[in-house]
Amino acid sequence: MAKKTRNNANGILLLKKWWFWLIFVVAVGMMAVFGGGTDTAETNASNTAAKTAIANFEEMAAAESTEQAEAAERVEAAVQTAEAKADAEVQAKAQAEAEAKLNNPENYRTDITYDQLAQTPDAYYSEMIAMSGRVIQVMQGEGSSQMLVAVDDTEGAVMFLGYESNITESGISENALIKFYGTAAGTISYDSTIGETITVPAAFVNMLKLQ
Repeated sequence: MAKKTRNNANGILLLKKWWFWLIFVVAVGMMAVFGGGTDTAETNASNTAAKTAIANFEEMAAAESTEQAEAAERVEAAVQTAEAKADAEVQAKAQAEAEAKLNNPENYRTDITYDQLAQTPDAYYSEMIAMSGRVIQVMQGEGSSQMLVAVDDTEGAVMFLGYESNITESGISENALIKFYGTAAGTISYDSTIGETITVPAAFVNMLKLQ
């Protein structure tokens, strides 16, 4: 018991020594400095790593977004190209079918008369008709030409025809007998050589044969 009392007394005496407290304060200060510095360094390193990771993620996200936008643009362009191609094919097919119809003599009506065209032109507008006659007059042009034809070589049954100038290789001359296949176009009025206004049926010629 005496020994324990003596140790306690020595401990109390040690706490009363000034140099003990000086060492204690210095040690605590050093622990605070070095310990705090380590924590700060680790925190700074962690913050830097986090910022780097976020930056990398944002960069990857931006790149992914750009790639997705470019992919969407490519898909849209492909769709538009396909649609344009489909439209072009449809138009080409429709044009080919229309040309084939115009070039087939069997598609033209032969039951429509001159009098019907003259008296009720609106009823036969755009009808495909086939008629024969004698050429009375030719007005030749570079791209398109016109002529007056006496239908069935009948006097007074004059019809105005428009056609492309290259419709025949040999050309068309007055008094020639022809058979034409064309589209009825109502009536047209023109001035005669004596200044008289004349209204006659009109048609645009698609095919023409010399007889």
